[in-house]
Amino acid sequence: ISFNFVTSPDMLALSQDAAWVIGDIRVEGEVVNNGQNFEVKGIIKLGAILQCSRCLNDFSQEFDIMFDEYYSETLNDDYEARENYLEGDELELTQLLQANIYFAEPLKPLCNEKCRGICPECGANLNEAPCGCNRETLDPRLATLKKLLNNDYSSRSFQEVIINGSTKTKNVQSTS
Repeated sequence: ISFNFVTSPDMLALSQDAAWVIGDIRVEGEVVNNGQNFEVKGIIKLGAILQCSRCLNDFSQEFDIMFDEYYSETLNDDYEARENYLEGDELELTQLLQANIYFAEPLKPLCNEKCRGICPECGANLNEAPCGCNRETLDPRLATLKKLLNNDYSSRSFQEVIINGSTKTKNVQSTS
């Protein structure tokens, strides 16, 4: 049996946790009797307004959320059963739709994969223009290495030589 309907976040009683969902929610699917259970599978189509986790700008995105659930007319005592219990002749899809919509919300939404985010110094959106801040941060554990790299060792090269079990550093002049 096929089904197709349009609903809204209010009709599904989506809480404030799903405030990112906007407009109509379209649901298409089918119910298949497999003999032992009923398989309910389909797709939820919805629009959303999300805030980018890097640049903090709002952006819209379309979602196609697939679902596939099993319902049984008999209560299964198996703890790991993938089936939901079906009572009566009607199949209530509200909880199924709610759960799938909640799980579809991205943890770290991105307006696009190349989003450069905001400058941690001045807060400028780096997607719009560079800000000119010096964002070079140095891990304090690497400060000594930075001092060594700042010294002019480019004209010299060093080679470690093991003589009688001890390590000696020799200055090796370049012949080029």
